[in-house]
Amino acid sequence: MSKNLALLQKLLLCVFFITISTSARAQTLNNSSQAEISKLAVSSSRAKQYSASSKNSNGNGCYRSQDNKDSLLYTSFDGSYTALFPGKPKEEVDKSTQTKFITTRVAYRTPDNKYYYTIETNKYLKKLSKKEINALLKFLYEDNSTGTEGFEYKRRFIFNGYDAHEYITYDNKWNGAVKTRIFFDVRQSTLYKISVGTGGEGIPSGNLNTPEIESFLDSLKLKK
Repeated sequence: MSKNLALLQKLLLCVFFITISTSARAQTLNNSSQAEISKLAVSSSRAKQYSASSKNSNGNGCYRSQDNKDSLLYTSFDGSYTALFPGKPKEEVDKSTQTKFITTRVAYRTPDNKYYYTIETNKYLKKLSKKEINALLKFLYEDNSTGTEGFEYKRRFIFNGYDAHEYITYDNKWNGAVKTRIFFDVRQSTLYKISVGTGGEGIPSGNLNTPEIESFLDSLKLKK
């Protein structure tokens, strides 16, 4: 009788430990499942964000602008600036033997060939003094004033925290004109030339004083 009682006690003890062990494993599996579900939720959220970015992306660092649906937000090669182009621009790095600066050029021509949007940068390999910078900017717009058939100086103002000049040059022979804005980023030792051209041989010229063109010129923002 006592042997049977002892055996029964052992059996009940085994059942107790099995129950505890099973419960602990179930809790562990439940925690693991919750962790996996959380991971999947995060992954799904990131996937949706990536998918949305991919749909907005147009290559060459371009994304559809949230503020201006008709423009593409372009980010430069080195991430130094952003600008709003009316379409996907082409990028070009000048691989010439120029030793003073490195030139990059980003340009977009409208489908009707009427307008040509350009941002050109000259990154100087050595720091320029304030005197040298002022002389460079003055040389650029004065050279255009004498080297073209027509020149109209528009204004001098502060742009992106720096002294800037804006002017229009005319080519009466080819019925063309270019509106240009220049300034020098001291921090990056870089000269910026933002311009919109119109007209040319066999191409009708358009109006360079439109809100769309001003929006492009104003859109360039330096990265801090």
